[in-house]
Amino acid sequence: MNALGAWLKQIVLVVMLAVLADMLLPTRAMQKYVRMVMGLAIIAVILGPLTPMARRDWAAHLADWALRQVSAASPEAVSPANGLDTNRLQQTLAEQQDQVAKQNLARVLKQGLADDLGVQADKVVVSGTSTANGPRAFVTVSSKYAERASEIRQFVARMLGVSEADVEVVTGGRER
Repeated sequence: MNALGAWLKQIVLVVMLAVLADMLLPTRAMQKYVRMVMGLAIIAVILGPLTPMARRDWAAHLADWALRQVSAASPEAVSPANGLDTNRLQQTLAEQQDQVAKQNLARVLKQGLADDLGVQADKVVVSGTSTANGPRAFVTVSSKYAERASEIRQFVARMLGVSEADVEVVTGGRER
């Protein structure tokens, strides 16, 4: 608040100096030049607080702002003793990426079943993509595809690059 008061005092002083200089000049010819110079001085004083922002490192400023937003959004990620817990943030990010990868893989498998086999899967779920065992797939289809369960299992296993034992096909509510 003190900075705002000091800034306003500077503006008032420059304006008063401009009025005084305007009143003291005897000729009209010099007044227009003095008014122009004093106007520029007033503009410079008004823009004074903005000049440090023009020299600021905006990338660092933006990164600091983003870090504050992340810290405020997930208070459990901040440890009072150590500040920001980067391991926790990395773990959360990895979990989110794994979840998105599973969803995208399930969507691609569902589309592949429709395009390549002509099978409309009710639900495709992929789990365990980041585990040592590799991914597992659970495919739910209507009972009209019951006789094609083996073909569906083979297709999904081939697409995921896993054994058929890692693919479970459920038809009409019953395991197949």
